[in-house]
Amino acid sequence: MTLGIRGTLALGLAGLLFAAGAIAAWVVITVTADETLRQVARQLERRADGLAQFVSSSPADRAALGAWLTRQRTGDLVGAAVFDEALKPIAGAGQAADTPAVGDALQGEPGPGRRVTRGAEHPRGAGLDFRVARRVSVGGQRAALGLVFSMDGPREAVASRQRLVLSLLAFDVVALLLFGLYLATRTLVRPVRALTAATQAIAAGDGGAEQVPHLRGPAELQGLAEAFRAMITRLAAQHAELQGTIEQLEAARDGLVRSEKLATVGRLAAGVAHEVGNPLAAVMGYVEYLQTGRADEALRGELLGRTRKELERMRGIVRQLLDVARPSPAAPARVDLGDIARSAAEIAGYHAALRQVQVAVVGQAPAVWADPAQLRQVFVNLLLNAGQAQGGVGEVTVTLSGDGAGGATAVVQDAGPGIPADMADQLFEPFVTGRTEGTGLGLAICLRVVTTAGGGLRLLSAPGAPGAAFEVWLPGAAGPAEPVDAPAGEPPSGEPPPG
Repeated sequence: MTLGIRGTLALGLAGLLFAAGAIAAWVVITVTADETLRQVARQLERRADGLAQFVSSSPADRAALGAWLTRQRTGDLVGAAVFDEALKPIAGAGQAADTPAVGDALQGEPGPGRRVTRGAEHPRGAGLDFRVARRVSVGGQRAALGLVFSMDGPREAVASRQRLVLSLLAFDVVALLLFGLYLATRTLVRPVRALTAATQAIAAGDGGAEQVPHLRGPAELQGLAEAFRAMITRLAAQHAELQGTIEQLEAARDGLVRSEKLATVGRLAAGVAHEVGNPLAAVMGYVEYLQTGRADEALRGELLGRTRKELERMRGIVRQLLDVARPSPAAPARVDLGDIARSAAEIAGYHAALRQVQVAVVGQAPAVWADPAQLRQVFVNLLLNAGQAQGGVGEVTVTLSGDGAGGATAVVQDAGPGIPADMADQLFEPFVTGRTEGTGLGLAICLRVVTTAGGGLRLLSAPGAPGAAFEVWLPGAAGPAEPVDAPAGEPPSGEPPPG
């Protein structure tokens, strides 16, 4: 989950305040408390020095000394006793003895007092005592004064102050965190949200640079808003300019399309006039001659046969034009491209243009989805074109392969003179052909069939180079291919003439 600005600032600020609070708490709990108790201990040691001086200057009456020591056991002084050199109590309470400290004091080397922690089993319960020993003189004899001070009061006071300080620290941390969040929300989060909302509105098309708010916050955010407003203004101007350019380009494109359509119509009309004009002129000549009545029965029969032949030629041209402009419905199926190519090679082999041409189908391709009859028509036309380009001799190769994405390709390669460079751009248009006997409709029909099947047909070889290669690409089809029966015997009628 991605945190927002406020969440990120909250985590960062909380971590920083926690670290600072932890350091402050450690100082309060450890350093300050220890120093406070150390100062209390120094005061108790000064009190012990005063009591030791009083004991050394008092009479040697042990009973009186013991009574005096008993009277001193009030407040924080909970134990006081005087010990001889044998560490036996002379006066006071014997439980006040701290043997190591008393021994050091008797030797004239009194050490500092020490803090002793009481356990829960102690008669006074758990707590903290301060024990100190001082060398004294009682009746001219060397002795030691052992004192026990209770530090429960100072310790509790320190603990109370610690709890108060920790509470104040926790309050300060929470207060600083809340104030930091409030400050961040007011100066950063709200302006950024306003800028984001304006950006989304502009992206949705609701307004322009006027949607960008005038932020009240840090100078950096105000500068960002101004820069964003200027950027939106520039983008709006560029958008308007681009829109105008697009409209101009669309108008130019429409003009080019219209011009190309008119040019195509002109070429088509010229092709129709050329292809139909010759047989039509012949028919008109035959009819005019027959109208003279000079033809005998045999000649008239011959002229009528020629007329019928020319009319059938014109009908074939019209049918091919209809195939280009108004194709018959396709019946697509899963077919094997290799079977289609071999079946087409067998059909085209009956044509004179391929009787001395060896057609080789090599490679393998996955199954494709297309109309078998129409796809076979494509390969027949390409093979006839290849055979005629080679003068009816040589070899034509059909190379099958997969395209790596489930589709299939077939390349029909011949060894003829190739495609002239000036014809390459119009090769698939009707009536565009390099042969005097061709109509130029075959490749146009092939392109229509392949594109209807979702594929493509293109000239693979370089224009002007020897040998022509046409590539047929078709999308693949899942599942097994349906068998394609290769017709036997005479070739079927209705196949398109070479283009």
